[in-house]
Amino acid sequence: MPRLFSIPSAYARVAALHLRRPSSDRVAQAAIPGQVARPLLSLGLVTIALLAIAACGGGESDPPSSSPAAAESPSSSMPLVPVTGTDFSFDAPDSIAGGPITLRFANEGDEDHELHLLRLNDGVLIHEFQQTLHQDSVDAALQMASSEVHMATLGSGETADASVNLAGGEYVLICLIESPEDEVAHALKGMAKPLTVTASP
Repeated sequence: MPRLFSIPSAYARVAALHLRRPSSDRVAQAAIPGQVARPLLSLGLVTIALLAIAACGGGESDPPSSSPAAAESPSSSMPLVPVTGTDFSFDAPDSIAGGPITLRFANEGDEDHELHLLRLNDGVLIHEFQQTLHQDSVDAALQMASSEVHMATLGSGETADASVNLAGGEYVLICLIESPEDEVAHALKGMAKPLTVTASP
């Protein structure tokens, strides 16, 4: 099953509610000085008291049934956008419609990979981002964009989901992990794919 990542702009935590039963009142017997206790009468009073308590608190109401809407996953109605990572590229659509979507990232490579979805700053062109990435530095290129989604590192064969509401614009799918052998970022090996998001209708 895919792991579901939560995004600050798209999720809210749900707190569990716990119901507690009210505690039953204790039945106390008062001893009157000088009076002889009657065992049968005392037993009868205790029995009546216990029956009264059972009548008040013995019935249990059925738990409320969950409606289909409550059981539905928050991302189940959103368009699913598959993204596959390999060594070293992303297989994903070139263009998608804006609005709420669910990204499904699958790592089919041998190395670990992560997925950042970056939105290019206004006025920045994709070829300018790529040129800065390869000719200057990764850090310099990251200054030209803002992060929309970061899906944590996945091992080979793992899959994760993340939901986000995207505005129209130019984006980049990128992996910033460095290979252990040469310490080169995967983005410099080809894992930086442009993605155009058209304005939602």
